[in-house]
Amino acid sequence: MSRKFEIPRVIITGRGSHAELKNLALLDGKKHALLICDDERVDTEVEEHIKLDLQTRGIKLLEFREATTQVNTDQLEHCHKILNEKDIDLVIAIGGKGAIQLGKLFAFMATNPGAIEDFAGENTGRNPSLPMVAVAMTAGSGAAISHCACFINKQNLYRSSICDQFLMPEVAILDPGLKAWQPPQEIASDGMTSLSHAIESITSPEATPVTDACALSAITLICKWLPVAYAHGHDLDAREKLMYAQQLVSMAASNSSRSTLCRLSAQIEAFVHIKFGYVMSALLPHMLDYCSESIPERVEMIRDALERTEFTPRDSDLRLQASELLRRFIQRLDIPLQLSFEGLEKEHIETVKKTLDGDHYGLPTVHPNPMDTMINILHKAL
Repeated sequence: MSRKFEIPRVIITGRGSHAELKNLALLDGKKHALLICDDERVDTEVEEHIKLDLQTRGIKLLEFREATTQVNTDQLEHCHKILNEKDIDLVIAIGGKGAIQLGKLFAFMATNPGAIEDFAGENTGRNPSLPMVAVAMTAGSGAAISHCACFINKQNLYRSSICDQFLMPEVAILDPGLKAWQPPQEIASDGMTSLSHAIESITSPEATPVTDACALSAITLICKWLPVAYAHGHDLDAREKLMYAQQLVSMAASNSSRSTLCRLSAQIEAFVHIKFGYVMSALLPHMLDYCSESIPERVEMIRDALERTEFTPRDSDLRLQASELLRRFIQRLDIPLQLSFEGLEKEHIETVKKTLDGDHYGLPTVHPNPMDTMINILHKAL
């Protein structure tokens, strides 16, 4: 069976890599760019340098200052108005997941007219998006290297997703130096988001030796460097290592199937406002227990990767299961292993199930994580 492996045309990673933006061939001939920036998460001085670099290339900037952690239909409607009024030929998004997903959706909407809700699902685009550069500052969702973007319909609070090759940015710049310091809870959540995507890409029925290699290397990097970054938010060396891990994770996750557990966590994040990484931290150990029965050889690969880090405690007389190794690692980040501690209650589960039915993700024909199993795992994680 043939498999396609898609990534951005150019990926630049490391501290100070945002300075490479001005040298991109993609900017040649561009006149008007929409700059989407995460005000709360990007240092003002860095943003000013980026704007100056773009202006030296002769590019006029229209700034969009309404990016938030969650993209919603109100923001996208505002984008529609901009499209009708301005001649934009380039999109540049700087910051975290929300800013980058908003930029991807804007670039997509510019060439695919109609209500964004009509494009929810997989491969629904008709035309290539506007050229886009994603400049990411966090090592979490991997939005800068993926062909997916999510948005919340504010009328019903459903989170919908579009997964389409046209959503892949042409250039991804991963720069941990866009902000000198990050709160430890943000680092922990981003890191666990990245780790969860790596683990789920290995359990995916569409995993390949290439995605396995990326994901397993990422797990080792995350387990080694996430506790360091969590304890020392100013440590750019550790955060840079996590950026490289995120690059590997995104390459793996973008080229294997999206899991039900990821979808479940996304809906809980949208509905109950629990950090995605915290949701996955509670669910993942139970998922590994489930998968150890259905795909034990895959879980064993994950277990070996978790054990290879010096930060994971070892028992000399006992070979710990993957789920227990993961729990011990999560505890180092002070993340609760029960979602009830974060505000999820049993009465929320039915609503979460309904939103999950309406999220338009779609599933492959054969999937290791059927919906009923995921809801059972959710009950265990309470």
